[in-house]
Formats: sequence, C-alpha cells, structure tokens
Amino acid sequence: YLSRRCDIFAYFITHVTEFLNEDGKLGFITSDRWLDTQYGEDVQKFILNHFEIDAIIKFDRQVFDDALVDASVLILSKQHDKDERNQNVAKFLRLKEEMDVENIAEVVEDDIEADKMRSTEDYRLVTREQGVLYDENKWNVFFFAPLIYFDIISDDDVVELSEIADVTYGVKTGANPFFFGNTEDMEDLGLGPYSSYALKA
Repeated sequence: YLSRRCDIFAYFITHVTEFLNEDGKLGFITSDRWLDTQYGEDVQKFILNHFEIDAIIKFDRQVFDDALVDASVLILSKQHDKDERNQNVAKFLRLKEEMDVENIAEVVEDDIEADKMRSTEDYRLVTREQGVLYDENKWNVFFFAPLIYFDIISDDDVVELSEIADVTYGVKTGANPFFFGNTEDMEDLGLGPYSSYALKA
C-alpha cells in the first residue's frame, strides 16, 4: 500500500490508526517532504481513506535547532464514514511568523468554508473540501501557490500536461545513500573525515 521509498514516519501513521477510537485525534510532527514527493502520494491516500484532516501545518522557519529538516504538523480525526471524510473541510496552514499555540489552535478550530484563502502577516490558510484532495498529487501547492492558481485549476478548459504530451523524468543521480547531518554530530560519530560541508538552503 505504501511505497518502499516512504519515510519511516509513514508507518507510524498506519500503525497508530489501529489504536485510535472512532473520532479519535492524532497529532503528529513529521518532516514535510511527503507533501511534495511521489511516495507522499501514498501517504496522502492513506490519510484520505482513514481520517478527516483537521489541519496540516507548515512552517516558514526551521522549527528544531538540532534537526536539519523542515517540519509539518498533522492534526487528524479518525473517521470511518467516507461521506463524512469527503465533506470535511481540510485546512492547510502555513505559519510565516512565530505564533502562540493558543493562536494557532484558534485558526485551526475556526469554522471556515471550503475553497477559501486567508493571508495575514503571521499566517496563510487555504481550505479545501477533503474529497477533492484525491485529485491533488502535491499538497505543498496549498501552502505556496498564489490565489490565481486555484482559479486556473478549477477551469474546465485546463488539463494536466500528461493528458496532451508524454512526460518523463530527466537524469537521476541515484544517490539515495546521500544525507545531511549536523557538523558536530558528524565529528562526534567519527564521520568528519568522510563528510563535506554543504549549503542546504
């Protein structure tokens, strides 16, 4: 069901699903790579098939000092009924500035209809009816795309490039063992001589 390329956190989500009661809540901090990768599509489908998405939260700044990953927060409610899931309004919240947890909760719990965008100095919020998310492969778009993007994709005359042309990947390095680490950790593990400095962003 999940791609072999999935990050390990994906299996925690599938595992914890077995222990949640109906309407039980799941709060989960993960890297944000699944929002914009091919293996992430499998994670998205699993979430859509088992949960109502209360909110997915993404940060403009690095959240953890000791982890070189960009974080996202999943807030989900277990829901067996497919119609209830599909009618749920999913919230995609991008935090531009630091906010108190109470203020974040207020935004997440606010009753907003689907297909709305709210943008302030502190955050940007996009809402979508959950059922339409099955047709969206890369959820990262909800955090960054301009408002006109959502007008364009809802136009009946707009189609995906793959419907009118062959789309293929360019050259891939295959360098899957490559990873980033903290300089001090590399030294502590004795990996200093085998590592190189890199600018991640």
